[in-house]
Amino acid sequence: MQAYIADYVELSSIDIPGKVIDVIYFAGCDYNCPICNLPEYMQFKEDFLIDLREIKKRMKANHSGKDAILFTGGEPCLQRQAMLELAKYAKKLGLKIILKTNGSKPDCIQSMLKGKYIDTVMMDIKSPFNLDIFEKVTKSKTFFKTVDGNMQDVMQTLEFLDKSDVDIQFKTLIVPSLIYRKEDILDIAKEIVRFNTTWILSKFLPGNCLRKKYDSINAPTDNFMNTLKEFILNSFPKMKIEIE
Repeated sequence: MQAYIADYVELSSIDIPGKVIDVIYFAGCDYNCPICNLPEYMQFKEDFLIDLREIKKRMKANHSGKDAILFTGGEPCLQRQAMLELAKYAKKLGLKIILKTNGSKPDCIQSMLKGKYIDTVMMDIKSPFNLDIFEKVTKSKTFFKTVDGNMQDVMQTLEFLDKSDVDIQFKTLIVPSLIYRKEDILDIAKEIVRFNTTWILSKFLPGNCLRKKYDSINAPTDNFMNTLKEFILNSFPKMKIEIE
């Protein structure tokens, strides 16, 4: 079996602080977020096509002393069979599996959950479930898929996660002029407050954006981020919110 793998990073301690992991970047994404800072990973380029046996060799050669392996992208769930294949192999090596996803492929995530292949899900909650805002942030509408359909998929993923026993972490990128209004962030909080987990509010940092106009936007200030956090906690004081 082959898969589109954009990169394989060994011995990373940056993506998951406190843990030593390998990171597999699956190529391809079903979103076209204008602020994406890895646009080169969004396409299924021929240069990225590789036999999974080669990936397995690297996993086996480097798994000693590792805590886990992270599947990210792009959107790894677009390559369901390849990810399941690598997940099964990682489990044989005794590795925990961390999946970073936009939540757009609930069927894939359900398969991973049923197979007990996921230990941690890191899910980007990119937007409140508002048609206009969701499309503005994700640019995910296509001839075959409506904005409402895309939102329903993410909501379905949340339902599957709510019924699971895996560790979950949510993250929302705060982008001035795009996703920053207190009311919009509060709407996201209303959807995930039921989860006993950490929600990371992450600062947008300009640079290498898919839409170059966002490279000229200033990052949100510490004061703005803290004010946003306090605003959410005023409504949901038990939420665990961190600023990144």
